[in-house]
Amino acid sequence: MSQENGWAVFVLQPGDTVKQVDVVIGEGAGQWVEIQGELQPGDRVVTRGNERLRPGQTVRPAPREYATP
Repeated sequence: MSQENGWAVFVLQPGDTVKQVDVVIGEGAGQWVEIQGELQPGDRVVTRGNERLRPGQTVRPAPREYATP
């Protein structure tokens, strides 16, 4: 998600709320893009419908699997 001062993603937290995490965009391969920031393996990142989200907002997750490149 583009912001005035860079890029960010929303990470799903316990209780189905979201946390905004600032990231840096890296290399890309097809539909995959490297992101660097305060993320941990296994973090669930919102990939659709994030345009109107706000930190702390409750969401209804619909998990998706993406094929690796």
